[in-house]
Amino acid sequence: MKSTKVVKLYDYLRPIESLEYEYKNTQNVLKNIYERFDNIYNNSVFSETCKALKNYKYISHNEIVPEGRYIRYIDTTDPSVLYLETGGIVIEYGQWNIKLKSMISEDKYFKIMRNKSMIFMKFNKNDHMRDIMLKSCN
Repeated sequence: MKSTKVVKLYDYLRPIESLEYEYKNTQNVLKNIYERFDNIYNNSVFSETCKALKNYKYISHNEIVPEGRYIRYIDTTDPSVLYLETGGIVIEYGQWNIKLKSMISEDKYFKIMRNKSMIFMKFNKNDHMRDIMLKSCN
């Protein structure tokens, strides 16, 4: 008797079109979420969060971040407190959780819930080189 294996496919990380485009997209996502959950605390941290995520790309829920990339996240469990967390290096990107290695403590690992977090991936040198090459071709 043969058994059937079901394989679920995800959208891998789409290539960066340009750093400027990704910056504007990240800022729009932040603006939308902070406007939707408008309160005194969120208003006070909004501009600081925008500045901190200048070199980051917003990762939608259907994209997968490769292992070894640095991410930061906003926990949306309590939308009245949208605080940008320090984040860490992706060790494992599962269907429901992301396992991260802490940048503060060398031997600390922790997990975040994908469906309760807004994820932002830091641009690396390859992303900057790709942006330069795309600009030179146009």
